[in-house]
Amino acid sequence: LEKIREAARGSDNLLPPIRQALKDRCSLGEVCAAMRDVFGEYQPTF
Repeated sequence: LEKIREAARGSDNLLPPIRQALKDRCSLGEVCAAMRDVFGEYQPTF
């Protein structure tokens, strides 16, 4: 999951670390949480 965070902080392709995390049996929620740590959560503006 740390590799996902590192890729998200930079300009690397996110797909390879996401695929590896899923192969390593991380849940989709864990993967999303790692990206949320870097990008934050979408907040719509009304």
